Amino acid sequence: MRKNKKQSFFKKYKLLTITLILFFIVVPLILVPTVYTINAFSNYTVLFEDKELKAVTEQDVFTLEFKLDEIITYKKNEEGINDGGKYIFSYEITPKTTVNTILINQVNAQLSIRNDKYNSIAERPLTVAKTTQYNRLVIPFNYNKDKWLLPLVKPDGPYLYIKIDYTETISGLNQTNNHTLIIKVPYDDSLTIVKPQ
Repeated sequence: MRKNKKQSFFKKYKLLTITLILFFIVVPLILVPTVYTINAFSNYTVLFEDKELKAVTEQDVFTLEFKLDEIITYKKNEEGINDGGKYIFSYEITPKTTVNTILINQVNAQLSIRNDKYNSIAERPLTVAKTTQYNRLVIPFNYNKDKWLLPLVKPDGPYLYIKIDYTETISGLNQTNNHTLIIKVPYDDSLTIVKPQ
């Protein structure tokens, strides 16, 4: 007499079962954290179109004060491209008092989104003339900050970077040294006005 043995689906189709488990459980457990990790570590800001430049957050050469006054939102033009957005800052840059003489040669500004490699450089170099009012900085910014880069990951920023080229004359030696300093600048956006275009 023969016994009627019923095998379970998983025993009968071992290779198919292993493949399905790998595909639906193991691969997503490895793939999802890998994608997020790669996104986090591969996205660094290219400063002023040079991959070698690095920014500092602390420095003892200049006093910087930046305030975000106004954001003009972009709109899509006829070609469907974001256009016309601007960030408008008021700012003041002054050298700190030292025994050496510091002469500012040129100052540029850049806004960057870190997660998505979006950079926007100011249209012209900044002025550092001493005035009774703050100087004004306009940076075009046409990035859609509402989009999702990955599920649960939104763009990070914008961050303001200032590049200062200056000459330092060492007192007593009449020796001059040229320096470039890139600073990640925090800015006050508590009273910012957002205007549609």
